[in-house]
Amino acid sequence: QKSEESLVVTGSELEKQTEAMADLMHRVDEPQEYSAGAMRYRISRIKSTSKHTVEIVLIGRRQEAADPSPSCEGTFSPEKQDADPVDKNASLEEEYFNVAAFKPLIESHKSQIAELRGKAASRNKVYETDFF
Repeated sequence: QKSEESLVVTGSELEKQTEAMADLMHRVDEPQEYSAGAMRYRISRIKSTSKHTVEIVLIGRRQEAADPSPSCEGTFSPEKQDADPVDKNASLEEEYFNVAAFKPLIESHKSQIAELRGKAASRNKVYETDFF
């Protein structure tokens, strides 16, 4: 009789503790589920924001490409793109010819400077030998 009563009491205590354990496990799991849900929400928000940003950029690029305004016409003109290197080439050729025209003059100046330096060096030698 006593053993049956103690068995029933022990069984009821076991059920109470099992229910308490299940309740505690539920209390622990519930915030983790909320946390995981919040993380999923945060990730989806970031993805949607980045997709939205990319869409805005693409729409802006499409509008710029399709915009027939005068400011855009000059930018994408192939004639202008071809004319720029031609103009640069012409200016470089002109500069080269200007430099080439002065080349003999520069060479004569260099030779004159070398002669004058030689004369100055010889005079310094004469001065140093006479003075000291």
